[in-house]
Amino acid sequence: MKKIVLFFVLFFVPFFVPLTLLHAEEIKSFDASIAIGKDGSFTVSEQILYDFGSAEKHGIFRTIPHEKVNSDGKRFLMDIGSLSVVDGEEKPYDFTKSTDGKKIELKIGDPNTLITGEHAYVIRYTVRGGLTYFSDHDELYWQVTGTQWQVPMQAVSVAITLPEAIEESSVRMTCYTGSSDSSNSDCTTSYAKNLITVSSNQPISPGEGVTAVVGFPKNIVAVLE
Repeated sequence: MKKIVLFFVLFFVPFFVPLTLLHAEEIKSFDASIAIGKDGSFTVSEQILYDFGSAEKHGIFRTIPHEKVNSDGKRFLMDIGSLSVVDGEEKPYDFTKSTDGKKIELKIGDPNTLITGEHAYVIRYTVRGGLTYFSDHDELYWQVTGTQWQVPMQAVSVAITLPEAIEESSVRMTCYTGSSDSSNSDCTTSYAKNLITVSSNQPISPGEGVTAVVGFPKNIVAVLE
């Protein structure tokens, strides 16, 4: 009986241990930059270092917000244009774009090729109609990462450039972490000249994200109706 038990243990361990050592999927880093223009539009660049680990996949999905709600509760579509996706060496990726009205979904990768391990994705686009205009200030409210990722993000950062240098006392900075309606702020903001930086303090769980909010004085950017 002892021999049978010993055989079972020796047989089971080699099959069990590798499963615990499997390298799970994750986003190593999500670094975004947003440049707000005088014309009221802004450009976005997202540098995503995605680690597929031991999984074999064709690529990734990236969801970008398309619908916006203004301060009066009115819903309208933002103009998302100049979309491009390249790797870390500026080589283009194959991708397809679809929309359901509220969001744009990018399916990035070659459907005929399986990949694994770490891969860099650089997604760039422009946004018109993405700012919100209040009576005393204008504001960028942007869900930087989205909350559709099904893998954790180890680190998130965003650099937001204003069209001109503004006194820090005139700039309002807030950031949120968690689900789309979360009020958690496990993140840090800083300001120097015309550059706002936001960074997460902890890894971001699947289904959660990072949102940046920047308010600045009127008459810095054009009002887009």
